[in-house]
Amino acid sequence: MRKVVLLSSGAVDDDTEVQDGPIASYHAEIEQALRASDLEWTFLRPDPLPKTRIRLGGDGERTSACPTSPGGHVRSAQ
Repeated sequence: MRKVVLLSSGAVDDDTEVQDGPIASYHAEIEQALRASDLEWTFLRPDPLPKTRIRLGGDGERTSACPTSPGGHVRSAQ
């Protein structure tokens, strides 16, 4: 094995040593172990899955669908 891709958590905060909550702590501990290893690594930290909001027109037809996320911020990998 040469590279590890870890589906981590968006709750992990790199700017603090003590994480906010058990999920962030769990993932941060695994990330730290991978950083200390000789392996190449990539951490994927998704935010909560975006909701799809569908707007209905006056006649009940779908007029648009747009992905949203809490707080209105959407990040995507390109």
